[in-house]
Amino acid sequence: MELMSNVETWQVFVLAGLILMIAEVFASGFILLPAGLGFLCAAYFTTFVDSLTHQVLILAVFQFVIIFLFNRFLKKKFTVKETATNASSMIGKEASVIEEIPAGGQGYIKLYGDQWTAINEKEEKIAVGQKVVIQKIDGNKVIVKTKEKK
Repeated sequence: MELMSNVETWQVFVLAGLILMIAEVFASGFILLPAGLGFLCAAYFTTFVDSLTHQVLILAVFQFVIIFLFNRFLKKKFTVKETATNASSMIGKEASVIEEIPAGGQGYIKLYGDQWTAINEKEEKIAVGQKVVIQKIDGNKVIVKTKEKK
C-alpha cells in the first residue's frame, strides 16, 4: 500500500489517458481518443488543485467538452459514408423494359447493359420501352414500378 500513497492523481489521469488513446487504435468510433485527451488535459490542471473532489470535477468538465467537440466537429470528417455497392446500388435507378412485364408477373429490364428479371407487383402491365424504377431486390430479380411522369 505504500507504493499507492506516492502516486498522485495527475499521474493516474496521465496513465488512464494514454491507455485510452492507445486502445482507440484497436477500437472504432472515436470514443476512446477524446476520452483519453480529456484525461490528459485534466491531468495538467489537477496539479494546481489539492481537493480530489475538484480534480474529479475538472476531469468531468474536460471529458464533456472534448467529447462534445469531437462529436460535433471532427467525427464527421473521419467517418466513412457507406456507399451502396453491387446489386444494392441499383435500388432507385431507372431502367428500360425490354420484354413486357404483365400485371403481377415478370419480364425483363435492361440496366447498365445487363438484362435483369423484373417483377411487377402492380395491377397494370408495363410495356416494352417504358421506363421503370427499381424498388427492391429479391435474390437475382428486381421489383419495379413504372416511372412517374412529370
